[in-house]
Amino acid sequence: MSTKIKTLAEINEASVDTQANIYVDKYQDQVDVYESYSMKSKVNESISPYEIVALGQQLDQFQNYMQFCESQGNLGSLGAIPQIALDVITASVGSSIIPLLASVQPMAEEHGIVYYKQMIAQQNDGGYSTGSVISSPLQRDNPGNGGLGNNRQLVTLATTAASTLTYTGTYPSVPLRPFRITINVTGIGQGQDDGKGNILGFGFSGTVNYQTGAFSLTFNTQPTVGVAVQSIFDVDVDGAAAIDMVQAQLVTKDIKAQIWALGANVGAFANFAFSQRFGRSAADEVAADLTNELTRVINTNAILQLVGNLPANSGGSAYTTWTKAAPTGISYAEYKLTFIDAIAQAEATIHYQSGAPTANRYVCGKIAAQILRGMPDFQVAPDAGNVSVGLYGYYDGVPVIRATGVLDDNTMLVVSNAGNYFAAPLAYAPFMPLMVTNTVQSPSNPFRQTTAAGVWAGLTALNGNLTTAILFD
Repeated sequence: MSTKIKTLAEINEASVDTQANIYVDKYQDQVDVYESYSMKSKVNESISPYEIVALGQQLDQFQNYMQFCESQGNLGSLGAIPQIALDVITASVGSSIIPLLASVQPMAEEHGIVYYKQMIAQQNDGGYSTGSVISSPLQRDNPGNGGLGNNRQLVTLATTAASTLTYTGTYPSVPLRPFRITINVTGIGQGQDDGKGNILGFGFSGTVNYQTGAFSLTFNTQPTVGVAVQSIFDVDVDGAAAIDMVQAQLVTKDIKAQIWALGANVGAFANFAFSQRFGRSAADEVAADLTNELTRVINTNAILQLVGNLPANSGGSAYTTWTKAAPTGISYAEYKLTFIDAIAQAEATIHYQSGAPTANRYVCGKIAAQILRGMPDFQVAPDAGNVSVGLYGYYDGVPVIRATGVLDDNTMLVVSNAGNYFAAPLAYAPFMPLMVTNTVQSPSNPFRQTTAAGVWAGLTALNGNLTTAILFD
């Protein structure tokens, strides 16, 4: 018996809304659960279509795995897992900090590709040369000179020279719009075309060919040497052979999935005692513990990836510092208000590095978390105690992740994550989502059972320019 396994559909900006709607219809219950579990919903951030598609694809991956087991004749070995797996996967994805720090890009193969997107100029215009990067999550946007795609342009036609009354040349962009050409020569006067190819001016006259851009100007008397002959003109966009072009370009990075797997034993007698005391199965508790531990391990890996890709502190310019102790004569309560300035400075660094407008994630070491906890606008997350490396709370609405023992105690990472595939500091690429096995009886001891949990996924740093640090001294 063979079963055809569906491959994951590629995601692009044109189709992401359509794909998200398909997955909402297909997995309505799971999408509702995800939205209720998601940390973003707790800070009034909307769940993006990219996240819904990523969730749907992970659920599809498990459905594919079930089809594979069925084709091998061992679907029964999964026990009750198929009935609960979709909800387990959904809850795991929703409660992890990964969506806060990374773009989630499920892979159809063990070895895949994750993406950046950048915009490239296709001609020499607007302050760009052909192939110049206009915008990219890897760097600050290049604003150019404001002329890209602008049909109204300013050009210097010539510079006056000694013993020269007549000047000829060609406008850089054609065809020209009649009645839309003005010429100015400082100290001499101004002129304008008459719609018939003649230039009428004070102190000079000439002709212009609207189709070719060829012009000729003649001064009545010798002008001052070294004066710019400037013209403002409009391009006839309807008649132009081409207009300014830009091209979206995907920059790719290879990523290989790795396996995180953990197991735990539980005895039949301990299971009975646990159920008698707490009213639930010890085996179920072990499965939940394994899931939480895997979540913590992957959370830790994600933060280490951020630290490893943090831009270098060049001469102290890349990082912001904030002194913990208040200066003499200022109360600590008043002094703490200056911490807002430190965050603003860190956000300015991120903007300069990447063009991102603001920071929306904080990751804290022990002392940094302690300082944030004492700020008036800090709220502890209701489930802050579930995972040791995970969501701690919210400072002024921004999620705060505590990473004691992972980050230096006096360090706070300031992160911008736009929530889409193309502007994130990390990429998380699940190949096989979270799986919890049915309990397996030990062959040497029938009273002992083993439960295991595993994830097969890639995790890689993407754009370090979306992170910076505040150091507390």
